[in-house]
Amino acid sequence: MKTRILVAVPLILFVMLAILCQGWVLALFAVAVGISCTFEVTRALCGKKAPLLSAVPICLAVCLAALFCLDMALRQDPANSAALFHPELILLIIMAAAAIAFVAAMFARGGTFSGLQNVLFTFVYPQLLVIFFYLLILDLQSDASYAETVTALLMLFVPSALSDTLAYFWGRKFGRTKLCPVISPNKTVAGSVAGLVGGAIGALLVYLLAFSQILGAGRPGNAALYMLGGFLLAFLSQIGDLAASYIKRAVDIKDFGRLLPGHGGVMDRVDSTLFVAPPVYLLTTLGLFALV
Repeated sequence: MKTRILVAVPLILFVMLAILCQGWVLALFAVAVGISCTFEVTRALCGKKAPLLSAVPICLAVCLAALFCLDMALRQDPANSAALFHPELILLIIMAAAAIAFVAAMFARGGTFSGLQNVLFTFVYPQLLVIFFYLLILDLQSDASYAETVTALLMLFVPSALSDTLAYFWGRKFGRTKLCPVISPNKTVAGSVAGLVGGAIGALLVYLLAFSQILGAGRPGNAALYMLGGFLLAFLSQIGDLAASYIKRAVDIKDFGRLLPGHGGVMDRVDSTLFVAPPVYLLTTLGLFALV
């Protein structure tokens, strides 16, 4: 527990630094998360039996990260309205990677159909989730004010983090009925309910910060709408956490990595957050967290 807390504190500070600094600090943080998660999931699912086939998801992650950075650089010029990180181009790159994966599975040493299935799965988990994280950052950097950007990014991290924390401690103290004992024996119904409440509280904290004098976002928005959003995001973050546990149990590993003592790998730390990225992107696009 002590190690877990000692590692968690600098992690929280690093995430907050990325959110507050934005720009290239935030972009490089997103790239580091995206490539690390893809590497960890690929290693867990594919192992070392087919190195050429296993290299395809990593190369895809690097290509998408490079495209994201190039788009970020181009958007620094207000006169440039071109968007390189566009769905059609992303889909084309993924289809090219899929074709390469098929060739590697058929002709490369150690390639198998089950290995191909695992590689194609990494295109969705975690890569598709990472893509939504990239899209959220790019859209916010282009169209949103500083206060709006900070608020949306806090909604990405705070409700899921508070949900996870409250579910962990409340479940350990009061949990009796197991939530999903086959997949994750330590999770309880009481912890899950507490996590949902934690998500709503986290969103309320973001709301209070957004419309405080610190960010000065203008006239107050709808607190109930934020709390409802936090509740839904907490629910999805729990699904993301269970999904990661399901995968780890299927391949018989405890953690995706060992980079973060007491936490596992990067993917072990952001599995629930990445699941939240698509709905946060959608809700932000729809204007749910708009500060007007």
